Parts: sequence; C-alpha cells; structure tokens
Amino acid sequence: MTDPAAPPPSGERQQLLKQLFLHAIELSPAALDGFLRAQQKRDPELAAELEALLASDHAVRAGERPPRLGAFEIIETIGEGGMGVVYLARQASPVCRLVALKVIRAEMASAENVARFISERQALALMTHPYIARVFDAGATPDGELYIAMEFIPGLPINAYCDHHKLDLDARLELFAGVCDAVQHAHQKGVIHRDLKPSNILVMSVDGRPVPKIIDFGVARAIGSSRASGTPPEPSSSPLDTPASQAATRAGTILGTPEYMSPEQAGMEPLDIDTRTDVYALGVILYELLTGDLPPQPLLNDHDHDHDRGNAGAAPRRSHTALPPSPSSR
Repeated sequence: MTDPAAPPPSGERQQLLKQLFLHAIELSPAALDGFLRAQQKRDPELAAELEALLASDHAVRAGERPPRLGAFEIIETIGEGGMGVVYLARQASPVCRLVALKVIRAEMASAENVARFISERQALALMTHPYIARVFDAGATPDGELYIAMEFIPGLPINAYCDHHKLDLDARLELFAGVCDAVQHAHQKGVIHRDLKPSNILVMSVDGRPVPKIIDFGVARAIGSSRASGTPPEPSSSPLDTPASQAATRAGTILGTPEYMSPEQAGMEPLDIDTRTDVYALGVILYELLTGDLPPQPLLNDHDHDHDRGNAGAAPRRSHTALPPSPSSR
C-alpha cells in the first residue's frame, strides 16, 4: 500500500470556514457575489459549505428559523434510505460547522434498523483514518430520535470525480490506493464495510488534489480474528455484533448492492463473509474506474438457476468458479 499524504487537518479547514463566514456576512450583496465567485475558483467544496452556512444565517436573520433536531439546524435533505434520512445540518456549538446528520425517523425505527444504526455508530467510532468520514456526535433527541452527526463530505462519487476531472491512469490508481489504505484500516479494526461502491466513496478537492472519503457503514459487520483465514469464525465481542444485528443477517436479509457484491455475499452465506468481500468490491470499483463499465458477471449453472427460481426476492447469485470474459473481448 502507498502512504499518501493526509489532507489538511479538519480543524484548520473548519477554522478557515468560520473566518470566511465571518468576513462574508459583513459584505454588501455586490461584494459578496464577487467574494463567493473567487472562493468557488479557489476551493469549490469549501465554497459550497460557505454558501450553505450563509443561506442558513440568512434564514435566521429573516425570521425563517430552520427546523431543528436537538442542537442541529436542518438545512436540507441530502439522502434517504431504508434506515432513515440524512440531512445537511449546521452545528453552532461547540464549533460552527456543517455536518451530515443521519437520523432514524420514528416510522423507520424497527428493531433491525435500530440495530444496524447502532452498529454503524460503533463502527465509525472505532476508526480514525483521514480517508474515512469521521463521527462528531451521536445520541438521541428529546423526542427519542437516534442520530449520528458525521463529517459532511461535499464531494462526488469516485468514478464521477475521475471522469469530471479527466484523471489519467496514474492519478486514478493513486486515488484508488488511498481508498485501499482506508479499507485496510477498517479491517485492522475488525470492521467489514459490506457495501463498498462508488457512491460510498466520495472525493473532494483539497488544496488542488483529490481526497477520498469512505462513508455509510450502515451495513458494516465485525469480524473475528480467524475469519479471513477461512476457518470457522470465533464469537465476536465487538459492539457491532449485537444479537439483533446477527439475527438480521442470519434471517437472509440482502445487505449491500448487487453489482458490487462478492458471490458469497450475494448468495446469502453470512458465515463465508470476511475481509475478502470488501476486496472483491474494490476490484469491481477499480475495473469500473479503468474501463468505464461494470465487469460482466459469470453465468450461473443450471443448479444455480433452479435455486434462484425457488427463492423469490433473493439477490442475483453468481458462480464462485466461472470466470467472466476479459474487457478486451467485449
């Protein structure tokens, strides 16, 4: 693995954002427009954060106070899924910053979703890597809504970033190597992501260079020390493996994205899932980064097709042994 230089400390970036914000609110409308255009040329992601802060401040000054969730002011919805909703929010104290606020809404607070939500919170708390989104705060609101306040990443999916910025082969490989370092860090902490895909690897420009961030450990799972070796897994004492989360997996729930799943993950064989599942997904992502397309899937044999026809709703199963055609043959 390479050892890429870490991005500037987040504290320095937040301090810069605060300074820009305090300067911007003193400007006239005409001067503010020019100031924001200059910031957009210098650092588009930081400029986007600044504009969101200014919009929130303007709403407060106009008496249109944004909705709140605990200590956070909600700016807008930026994502929604089976477990809940993700908001762009403003945290005013102890520091002024934008956060991605992931919340389980009351109507989605099933036992399985709560278990996965708590698992994600524990997984993020275990990891301290510059290429993994950090968790700032976690808890419950007075109304009982569970939340995680995470680092807001104003970036693009890794494949979209590479294409938009027209990165050459060497630049794509260097960027991907940083992602591999982050995944290795998670594995060393005993965490498998289980849903690695381009939209869960966001890339932003920091000081003119791409910085990847892995997000969404919502279906992460703990691993015992022996799983990667192929021997039966030992009981895990990790906080990620709660009885509820284990039951959800054993019940045959499909967790992940089919196009990036390893054959054993798509086949709903939880005891076979170890770090190699993430490595498989990384291989699919690398293939896509280099060729612009997903790899073709190996064909199922007749027995596999019969199995799938008898399992309505199952994820697409792929052969463990058949080799897909090479990119040059397509």
